[in-house]
Amino acid sequence: MATLQSSLSTLEMNLRRCKLQMQAMIGSSLNGSLVLGALPEISGALMDSMDYESDLAEAKEKSYDLFAARKKLDEASDSYDDTYEANTRDSYSVRSARHTYESAKYEYQMAVQSFEMNFRDTFNAVGDYRQILSAAETSLVFQERTYASMELKYQQGNLSHNALLDAEDSLAEAKETVATAKRNLFAAYRTYYWAVSYGVMN
Repeated sequence: MATLQSSLSTLEMNLRRCKLQMQAMIGSSLNGSLVLGALPEISGALMDSMDYESDLAEAKEKSYDLFAARKKLDEASDSYDDTYEANTRDSYSVRSARHTYESAKYEYQMAVQSFEMNFRDTFNAVGDYRQILSAAETSLVFQERTYASMELKYQQGNLSHNALLDAEDSLAEAKETVATAKRNLFAAYRTYYWAVSYGVMN
């Protein structure tokens, strides 16, 4: 009993510390009384409104990485033009400036390509997790019906208690699978939202 009480006290202390850390992260008062609400559900209408082409264009406009790469390219281009005008065509300065410009151009192209690939993966992830959640919910409905049927058989004396417990375990597992799928879908959509709204890619 003493060991159990000690473990419970440690768990409560760790939970309070996690709450304090969360409050510090969100700028809330540090009192350790944070209560987490239910995870918001991502509606089908919200996911249906996702448009790859227009969302990608918006995300690219807001991406700091692409802005920085473009600025570097523009500066290298201006520097090359200025150097070319002030020096002979085959001078070391011109060749060096051309090399810098070509390097910046390559870096910008790679930055755009990388951003587009990551954005597509982020876009596709939402659809993938949506399908996974749908399959998990279908499985849960089946497990609920199966458990209800087996519970009735148990009450009628036609099923062992162990078999009912197995069905209960399967139902609990199906519920946890749905909960996990919802968390994954929420995380995937939030990643997509940040990409579109702020140009931030994980």
